[in-house]
Amino acid sequence: MAKYLHHPLVIMLALSFLLLFPIYSIWFYTTSEAQLQIDVVPDDTKRISHQVASDPYQDVIAYNASWFDADGTPLFYSAWRVRRGLVPPEPSARSTLTRHGARVACWPSTGGVWIKHADVVDLDFLGLNRLRDVPRHLNNPTAEDAFCKKLTLNGAEWWKLPPDFESRNALGADKFACRTLEECFAPDITNPYLIAWPEALLSTCYISKKQAEAAGGDALGGYHNALDMEERCEIIRRLGGRECYCRKYCAELQFLDWGRRDPDDENCGEMFELRDIEDGYLPDPFPRRELINWARKFCAHPGRCLNSL
Repeated sequence: MAKYLHHPLVIMLALSFLLLFPIYSIWFYTTSEAQLQIDVVPDDTKRISHQVASDPYQDVIAYNASWFDADGTPLFYSAWRVRRGLVPPEPSARSTLTRHGARVACWPSTGGVWIKHADVVDLDFLGLNRLRDVPRHLNNPTAEDAFCKKLTLNGAEWWKLPPDFESRNALGADKFACRTLEECFAPDITNPYLIAWPEALLSTCYISKKQAEAAGGDALGGYHNALDMEERCEIIRRLGGRECYCRKYCAELQFLDWGRRDPDDENCGEMFELRDIEDGYLPDPFPRRELINWARKFCAHPGRCLNSL
């Protein structure tokens, strides 16, 4: 091995490496720096294309850019998104606890975000933990769309993403001064109703917010103090709202997907009556929810019920 180290060719290659390596290092450094100066253009909020794949709404900025002004106001969209507060400016979790419930969000496959400021009854209806934040579920658009349908039943409203902050340019330095998406922008799809979905007969109770506010009184105050959907439905009735059992009879709620709560046209009626039920058919005690499911199967047989369930 030692004899090859003294070979003239090996010595020549070693000397070439020692002479050329510093020159190559200087060339690499200067071309990389020039390329960086091309990517980081004077506008600090311009994107660097190879760094935004993980978040299409995330601005990538120069390393020395200022994110907030002297008063703590964000200077661009990405800074606004990370601003600290009781809840994130833009939802990032399925639910985030607040002082009086939680801010619940979902991201449909069609884009944007649905948001609902939920109380305890809403959280129970949605199957969400009322004592801790619930993270967002990723990589399952089918499940996310299903949850969004359920969230809209509770009166969620929709905002487009990314929000149009250009429409706030006239505010100047206060363009990003608002704290949350809901404070910055009105929803693109609104919900004009107070709604309840009692489990007893799979019905719905609803009233327009304007009508409820006009009725006012302790009934309106009791809406958010209700312990369950049955009590909430009773409050809506006291305010002058409606209760119905089929989507086709609730013209105002046609925009909602009732799912399993909506029977087909032939089985849609205002009330159901059972007859000729032998005692052996009905266990005791029998929870209301199971009674409805059992009654549907029982009434599937002709002649057993006055109206099919």
